[in-house]
Amino acid sequence: MPMKNQLPLFLNTLLLLYLICLPGCNINDRITVLDSPEGKNKYEQGDYEGAVEEYTKFIAKYPNEQNGYFYRASSQFQLGNYSEAIDDYTKVIEINKKNTLAYNSRGICKYKIADLDGALSDFNTVISINPNDAEAYNNRGFIFAAKGDYEHANADYDQAISLFSNYALAYYNRAESKTSLKDYPGAVEDLSMVIKLNPDYGENYFLRGNLYLKLSLIDSACADWNRALERGYSEATAKIKKNCSN
Repeated sequence: MPMKNQLPLFLNTLLLLYLICLPGCNINDRITVLDSPEGKNKYEQGDYEGAVEEYTKFIAKYPNEQNGYFYRASSQFQLGNYSEAIDDYTKVIEINKKNTLAYNSRGICKYKIADLDGALSDFNTVISINPNDAEAYNNRGFIFAAKGDYEHANADYDQAISLFSNYALAYYNRAESKTSLKDYPGAVEDLSMVIKLNPDYGENYFLRGNLYLKLSLIDSACADWNRALERGYSEATAKIKKNCSN
C-alpha cells in the first residue's frame, strides 16, 4: 500500500502554529504589532468564513499590515479557496519580501492547484533568504518527489533532518521517497524514527509492516500490523488475516 501524501496535512498544522518556528526560521516573520482579535478568535474556532469576513474588515482599516492578509489567506486555504489564498500571501510578500512563512505557505497552495513549478520557485526563494529553514527543504523535497525526482527529494529531506533532527514529517516523507526507489531497508529505518517520535500513531506501524512484508520479514510485519490494530488502525486486520498465523 503506498504511503500517504503528507504536505497538505502539515500545512493545516503550520497555519495553526503561526507563531511557532522550526529551527532556522525567522520569528520576526511571524510577529506583527496589529491583529484582529475577532478574526483570530474565529480562525482558532474553525469559523473560517467568519475569519475571512473579520480580516477583510481589518485589512480595510490597516491595508499595510501583513497579519491581516496572512490570516485571511490561511482562512481561505482552510476553505479550499487556494487562488484567493495565493493572492493574499502574495500581498504579505509585497509588504515583507523576506517573510519566509508566506513563501512557504504560498508554495503549498500552489501545490494544491498543481502548480509544481510555482511551488518549487517559492521554496527556492525561502532557501535563498534563509538556507537554514528546515521547513523549506522538506517542502521542496516533497515537490521534487511529486515530480518523480526522488534523488533530489531525498537530498532535501536529508538537509531538513540535518537542521532539525526530530523532524518527524521529513523522516516520513523520506521513507516514502525511499519506498518509491525500492530502498525498503532505508524506508524501514526512517519509519522507525517516525514511530520513535510518534509512538501512538497506528498507521506508521501498518506502513512499516508493509515494508517488512516486502523484505520477507513476516514475523516483524505481523508484529507491526498487530501494533497498528492495537492503536485503532483497522486496515491492519486484513493484512493479519492474510499473512499471519493465529
